[in-house]
Amino acid sequence: MNKVEFTSIKFKNFMSYGNAYTEFNFKTGMTLITGSNGFGKTTAMVALFYCLYGKSYKKNKLGSLINDVNNRELVVELNLQIGKDQYKVIRGQKPSIFEIYENDKLIPQNSTVAEYQDYFETYILKINENVFRQLIFLGANVVGSKSFIDLTKSEKEELFQIITDTSLFKIIKDSIKQKSDSYKTQQTESKYKVDVLTESLASEQNAIQQMEIQNSKINSMGKERITQIEGRVQEIDEKCDKIKEALKKMKTLKANYEQYSVEYSDLKTQIDTKTNLYNKTISELSKIDSTKSAFKECLGCAKLNNISKVDLSQEGRLREELSSYELDNEALSEKLNSVNETMRELRAKLDKGKIGKEQYDSLQSEKVRILSEADTIRTQKPIKIDYTPIEHKKAEISALKLSYEDFSTELTKLKTLDKLLSNDNLKGVIINQTLPLLNKLINEYILKFSDFSFNFYIDNNFKENVVLRGRDREFHSLSNGEGFRITFSIMFAFLKLVEQRNGVETNLLILDEVLDTSMDSNGRSELLNILKQDFADTKDVIIISHNPDIVKNNEYFDTIYRIEKVNNFSKIRED
Repeated sequence: MNKVEFTSIKFKNFMSYGNAYTEFNFKTGMTLITGSNGFGKTTAMVALFYCLYGKSYKKNKLGSLINDVNNRELVVELNLQIGKDQYKVIRGQKPSIFEIYENDKLIPQNSTVAEYQDYFETYILKINENVFRQLIFLGANVVGSKSFIDLTKSEKEELFQIITDTSLFKIIKDSIKQKSDSYKTQQTESKYKVDVLTESLASEQNAIQQMEIQNSKINSMGKERITQIEGRVQEIDEKCDKIKEALKKMKTLKANYEQYSVEYSDLKTQIDTKTNLYNKTISELSKIDSTKSAFKECLGCAKLNNISKVDLSQEGRLREELSSYELDNEALSEKLNSVNETMRELRAKLDKGKIGKEQYDSLQSEKVRILSEADTIRTQKPIKIDYTPIEHKKAEISALKLSYEDFSTELTKLKTLDKLLSNDNLKGVIINQTLPLLNKLINEYILKFSDFSFNFYIDNNFKENVVLRGRDREFHSLSNGEGFRITFSIMFAFLKLVEQRNGVETNLLILDEVLDTSMDSNGRSELLNILKQDFADTKDVIIISHNPDIVKNNEYFDTIYRIEKVNNFSKIRED
């Protein structure tokens, strides 16, 4: 994977910054951004996060990022280089804008903003939000920011896969799944086509059989069959006459059913009306009960109604009305149930009538068919039968069955490959080989902190283990200082592992007020030393802090920016 190098960012009307563009250039070394709280120390880095992911770093609403004085034309423009290619990302609000340029050529947005964002993260940046928060931009007091220790197992595994380049396996597995789904779909379609063709073949074979029978009838059994048809037609007519008599009675039943339906609807409306009045009365009584409870000692006071805005004298009337609504609803419900039962009985009879109608139609269809058959027998000569379509269908069915078997073979191969790439096989081997190196790096960084004798390792289930004097300790039982040292050691180890494995590598490391936490001054000095010695030669290590002890140690920093407020707008000044 090519290294992602952030070169510069400029923005306007972003949070406390005004309508003139503020530009920030990323350069190798140690950079300190300091200033009073609320002046906008973190804004440039928040703008970077927003430009990359279209989100607020601190999980607040996107609209809150717009400068509340100008309240328009928020624009962030980020320049970065990935390998030999130059990219520019422009994102903004009021008006909304999201554009990605590759070597000064706009990459067209041919789909939704979400799909455009996914394309940017997957195929260009190749750094998701979780990795960015873990390895590039660490915020001490940001909602949603979690140390490696606090990540879920799946989040830890995802981070580790990206760092070890085994995330490629996930892409391959996803591709396998897509191909498997495609093969299954084609297999299903093949089976469906075989079923359709088989049914069609059976239908055609049946048709040919019928034609052969017809020929036989025409040749030898024509008159006999016509006699049978005439007898059957008479039988059908008699049955249909009886059914018609029964269907006449259905008209009366249907009229009764419709009448009861109107009555049922009317009863429902009445019940709904009474229920609404009942609920309203309940609400008014609830207000009276609340008032009586709140003003116990004032009951009987003449001014109580004016104070509470509730007329307590209505309680008796309301309770009488409530009782009346309950009785009305009970009576209406009983009547509704009675009407519903009558409708159910009528519906059952109408359903029987429907069956009779279907039987009538079926008999009439049969009559038409057999009369047509009789006409055919009287007029037709033996039919010439073409067997070619049947032979073609048989050949097509055989080819589709072979295709189905081929898909089954391919699915078996893909299943084997998927299993090979699983945690229990190839990917698991790579992860298990990498974990010892990661643990070695973590403990090397732990030793760089003075008076720190813990051993720490991450096991195959991505669970952290702390060992002190041969005994296991819970990470959360450590002091804040000890916890911060281990957390930073894990982060540094991941960064070194990235450089060695050529995984997610950038020229940027941001620590937002991370050094302002409860770590003691010795710990901060040791941390600054590690950052300067191990990372400042290849990265722009940006420390955002208002801690006086860090600001005094300016010998660590190659560049210092101070954030000031001028006419209520933030400005960046380089010392």
